[in-house]
Amino acid sequence: MMRTLSTLFCLLTLSSAAHAQALRPEEVLGQDRLITLSEAVALALENNLGLQVERLDPAFARENVREAWGTFEPNLVGGYDRQHLETPVASSVQSFFARTPTDHTQEEYFVYDAGLQGILPWGFQYHTGYTTQQLQSDSSFYALDPQFSTAWRSELVIPLLRNLYWSQPDLYVRRSRVTQDISDENFAAQLTDTAAGVEAAYWALAATRALETAAMKSVETAEDLLQQTKVQYQVGVVSKVRVTEAEAGLAQRDFDQILRSNEASAAQDRLLTVILAPGISDYASTMIRTEEPTFVPYDVNAETALEKARAQRPELVAAQLAVKNAEYDASYAWNQKLPDLNVTASYANAGLAGDQKSPTGTFLGNTLNPAQGSGGVPVQEQFQKDLGFPTNRG
Repeated sequence: MMRTLSTLFCLLTLSSAAHAQALRPEEVLGQDRLITLSEAVALALENNLGLQVERLDPAFARENVREAWGTFEPNLVGGYDRQHLETPVASSVQSFFARTPTDHTQEEYFVYDAGLQGILPWGFQYHTGYTTQQLQSDSSFYALDPQFSTAWRSELVIPLLRNLYWSQPDLYVRRSRVTQDISDENFAAQLTDTAAGVEAAYWALAATRALETAAMKSVETAEDLLQQTKVQYQVGVVSKVRVTEAEAGLAQRDFDQILRSNEASAAQDRLLTVILAPGISDYASTMIRTEEPTFVPYDVNAETALEKARAQRPELVAAQLAVKNAEYDASYAWNQKLPDLNVTASYANAGLAGDQKSPTGTFLGNTLNPAQGSGGVPVQEQFQKDLGFPTNRG
C-alpha cells in the first residue's frame, strides 16, 4: 500500500509540476512548434479521458471504506408508544377492588424509550437503553396514580465460534480495504501506461521524422547523381542506360520520401490523439517537432528485472490483492459453518414512583351489588373484617 501511494504521489507530483507550465491545446493545434517529452506527458495526463475516469475509482474506494467502517458507528434509537385500555368488569374481584361503582376500568399507558446499540469489530454486539412508562388507571389494583416505572438495561454479546473475527461487517471492512488497494494499483497502472504510451508515441514520431529527413537527403543525392550522369552522357562517358538507371533511382527515392512523410504524419496524428483526444479539431495544419533522442547504455539483468517487475508491476500487485480478497471469502465461509455459541453479559436496574391514591393500608372497596353474608352482614364487610380492615360498622 505504501509503495502504491509513493508511486501515485511521484506521478501526480510530476504531473502537477508539468501542469504548472503545461501547454494549452490551442498552443499546439494548428501551430509549428517544438514539444518536449515532459510537456507531452503533461498534456496527456490533463486530457486523457480514460485517466480522468480511472482517477475517480480510488475516491470511490475510499468512500466505500468509510461506509464499511460506518457499520461500527453506534445507532441512537428511541420510541414512543401510547395505549388506551378499557377492560370490562368480568369478575367479583375486579368489582370488589373498583374505586367507584362502574362496569369497566380504564388505563392509559405512555411509554418512552431511548438508547444506543450497535456492533463492534470481531462480531461483538451491544445495547444500552432507558425505558420510562407512565400509567394512569382508575383501578384499585394500582396504589399509585399516576404510576411511573423505569428500567435501564445494558447488554453485551460476545461470539465464541461463529462470527468471531469473521462477522459480516468485519468481512466488509477487510474487503473494502483490499478493494481500495486494488483501485490504487489500477490507477497507478493507468498512469504508467499513459506515460509509457506517450513516450512511445513521442519517440516513434522522432524516429519517423529522422527517417523522413534521411529520405529527403537521399532524394537530393539521387538528383545530384542524375545531373552528373546526364553530364557524363553528354560528353560520351556513359551510355543512355546509366541515365535511365539514375532516373529510376531518383523515382524510387521520391517514392520512399513520400512513404516516410506519410509515416511521419501518421505518427504525429497518433501522438496528438494520445495527448489531446478527444479535443482535436485540426490535424493537418499542425507540425510537432520533437527533442533529439539521447542514447544511454543500460545493462539489463533478466533475473533482477523479472523480480522487480513482480514486485512493482501494478497489474501483478492488483492480481495478488484479488487473491487476498478470495482468501477472505473462503475464511468467512468456513467460519459460517461453525455453530452459534455466544456469551451474554447484561446489567439491569428498575425503579417505581408515583402519587398514592390513598394512605397505605386503606381498603378501597365499593358497594356495587353488595351480597349479603351470614347474619345479614354484607360480603364486603365480612371480607374486610376477616382481613382485619376497619368496617363501616366499626
